[in-house]
Amino acid sequence: MKSFLQKLRGSLVMSLLVAGLAVYTFIDYRKAQNEGTFASDERASFSFRSQDIDYLKIERAQGTVEIHKKEDGQWQMTQPVNDDVEETSALSYLLSLTTQRVRLFTPEDEKQGAVDWSKYGLSPPMATFIAGQSGKKETLSLSSKNAFDGSFYLRQNDTLLIGDTGFAQLNSRTGNSFRSRLLYRDKAPVEKAEVDLEGHKYAVLKKDGRWTIDPAPAYPLDAGKIEAWLERVQEFKPADIVKDELTEEDKRSLLLLVPSAKISLNGNWLLTIGQNRAEDVFLYTDKRPTIYKVSVAGISQVRVPAEFFRDGRKAFEFPVELARTIELKSKKIVANLKKTESGWVTDKNADVSNEAVEFMQALRGLEAKEFGAAKAKTGIASAQILVKDNQGIEIFTLAWGDEYKARALSNNGASFRYARTNLEKETFGLPNEKLEALVRALAIKTGPINPESK
Repeated sequence: MKSFLQKLRGSLVMSLLVAGLAVYTFIDYRKAQNEGTFASDERASFSFRSQDIDYLKIERAQGTVEIHKKEDGQWQMTQPVNDDVEETSALSYLLSLTTQRVRLFTPEDEKQGAVDWSKYGLSPPMATFIAGQSGKKETLSLSSKNAFDGSFYLRQNDTLLIGDTGFAQLNSRTGNSFRSRLLYRDKAPVEKAEVDLEGHKYAVLKKDGRWTIDPAPAYPLDAGKIEAWLERVQEFKPADIVKDELTEEDKRSLLLLVPSAKISLNGNWLLTIGQNRAEDVFLYTDKRPTIYKVSVAGISQVRVPAEFFRDGRKAFEFPVELARTIELKSKKIVANLKKTESGWVTDKNADVSNEAVEFMQALRGLEAKEFGAAKAKTGIASAQILVKDNQGIEIFTLAWGDEYKARALSNNGASFRYARTNLEKETFGLPNEKLEALVRALAIKTGPINPESK
């Protein structure tokens, strides 16, 4: 009986402890809900909510940054330069600034007297943050000295505080980090674009609701490519701001004297793109003297020739529904498929219906590229795909040959192969990875397939 009571008493004690812990956790949870994520001796650095702030000024020795929200809700920079502000950059900064944890700091030897601000690196401070909301402003100064744990001393009015190390990152933000890098800021829809690419000029314009090119090309255009390119130009944002003046020496050193391209939109905005300097390209617009920098790869989808808008899908538009046989021929492999009443089979009657469907979809999904880059190639090595109808007539032929490195900047030096179809008289380029994926669609039951023609 005694043993039973001891066990019962132990169980009751454990139950009470568990219940007490649950109650404490619940109370602490409710307290956290009411007071936010700050401890009892902490508070936010500013009383404003980040989304309500409409003014920010950062004063420091290396220069002042000042931004404010305009009546239309857009942010504007007034110092160090007058420029538009990237809204997400401003809002993320304000959120970080207003949620920094600060706590009161009262040294033992100064409880009765005035604070010696210089002792804490606050006279003068390293930086001062001024936030405003509807005309009301709050100020927080950051010390040039670190506290014992790497945190910072702060001054707000006549109160000495301690702040987290996150203030160091806030202080390191440059004025350029707030600025918009959007080059085209006109709200009017684009109706015309003029391009001068190394002396080769063309215009993209809309006629009767359809996009065309002047001078008119002899090949079909892909309206989707034109619209996507115009969107890229209008939304293009270089990676870096280099400087806010453009001198003749800058033009020489940054290879802007003889531009690689000029792009004009609606006749009232001009983008000048310099020559490649290693992996970088420098550029500017006629709206401001700011020089921007972007990578060669980053500008490749903007700096394009007229051939870029050619509809390369036309070279692969054959009637799939008429296909009855598929032949793959190369120096290393020959694969033959035919369509029966039950589906596609190999010459050994192995069912490859799923593989054949995937293969045909991949084949129709190919797009001819680099027409201009491949013009010098007159011969194609013998590796080809032939598709025939029920009478044995070839309805589609694709032949490909030697591998080469993509010449068009928009293709970023990828591995290509010279190719040709019966639907396109010109030699063009195809990405090697596309060809490899194409023939892999049949590799499961027809044996290993290699797009190499050698």
